Amino acid sequence: MFQKLFSVIALSALLVSFSFANDLLAKLSNGAVSDNSVGVKILSLDEMKEVRGGYRTSAFLIAENEYLALAIPDQTTTYGQAVAIYSITNDDTLRNVLVGYTVKRNIGYSKNGSFVYFTYGVAMVDKNGVHRVNMNSALNNNLVIKELSRAYKEDFERRLGGLR
Repeated sequence: MFQKLFSVIALSALLVSFSFANDLLAKLSNGAVSDNSVGVKILSLDEMKEVRGGYRTSAFLIAENEYLALAIPDQTTTYGQAVAIYSITNDDTLRNVLVGYTVKRNIGYSKNGSFVYFTYGVAMVDKNGVHRVNMNSALNNNLVIKELSRAYKEDFERRLGGLR
């Protein structure tokens, strides 16, 4: 309990000190690097929108009726993305377990006949295979899963199609 309280207090103090910093880069590097240093480029809003990083993605058909999109961390994984992946995998090395987003085509039946519906999920992939994660909070709130969903949901639904 005290450890969590200490963590919250330390994080709050850190955030308050950074909120008063004019040059965050200089503050983080103890003045060694600044926003005005040679080689440091200030990005425009359009350039910021084009920034990608932290992980690359790959898509796989894992069953006849299911696709998986994986977030594969690279060497430049940012802290926020690392925390988002860690919140699901509990693997701080970020090398042993990968997080993924799944779309599965299901067939339901009613008095009017059969119909198709899709279910969405979170999966972890390790050397032993694909493991389903039943965490609505991860599906709805996790940064990496949200990005995978935005990037792949419609494409996977289109590929899986309707009734066959």
